[in-house]
Formats: sequence, C-alpha cells, structure tokens
Amino acid sequence: FKLRHKPISNQRSIIPRSTPSMEGGTETALTIGARVPESYPHRAHITAAQATSWDTPMKHTEERPYADPEAAARKLVELAASAEAVQDGRIYIERINAPFLFKLMGSGSEFGAGLKHAIERGWLQLHESGTYVRLLGPGGLLTQ
Repeated sequence: FKLRHKPISNQRSIIPRSTPSMEGGTETALTIGARVPESYPHRAHITAAQATSWDTPMKHTEERPYADPEAAARKLVELAASAEAVQDGRIYIERINAPFLFKLMGSGSEFGAGLKHAIERGWLQLHESGTYVRLLGPGGLLTQ
C-alpha cells in the first residue's frame, strides 16, 4: 500500500513522513500540512508556519548608530582617548576594537569605515602594521 501526495485544491494536503521511533521500519505517519493557495501549487511542501508569512509585510530595521562613518570615527576617537597609551602614545588597536564591536555592538565594516574616516580627518594615525594607533591633536600634533 503506497501513499501518494496529491493535494486537491481548497483542501489540506496529507504528507507522509517517517517518525523517529520508526527508524529502520517501513511504516510512515501521516501529517496534515498547510492548505496551499491555488496560486502556489508548486509550494505544496511549505509548512503552516511558513504559509502565514506570505501575507505579513516586511519589518523595517532601525538605523544603526554607527552606520555613519562620522559618528563611528568620533566614537573611536573617544575610545582611543579613554584607553591607556603604552609607549610613545601608542594605543593597541584591540583597546578600541573590542569595546566598539562587543560593548557598543558595532559591526566590523562600521569599525573600518570609522577608522578610515578618523585617519582622513587627522584624528588618528594608524601604524603601517595595523597593530596600534596614535591619537592626534589639533593640527596633527601628537598628544600624550
């Protein structure tokens, strides 16, 4: 006796599936699936939870606080000013990277854009190795 999946329009489809307790056996259990609209006959495999999302509008996300490179750069300069410099005004990049990513929940691309913006504005100087930054004051002078 074979079960066939053949949904009839305006009725629920009966989909055969195996149950975990029947592993290795030939028995199948019947599951009543979601009613598939006539305009979507090729989507008979969609579950009831997924079928309800067809009519719901998309949610708009809130604006991220550091999506603007200017705001991210200002926050990075603030973090660099609060970090302790080790030698010659060097601030390890981890001292500003970790708080920005994990405490402030910024993204890596926002960090990169903010760092680039701060360097272009002359607020920070990035070492060529990328391991530390220096905080620059007005006119590009180093502050310690």
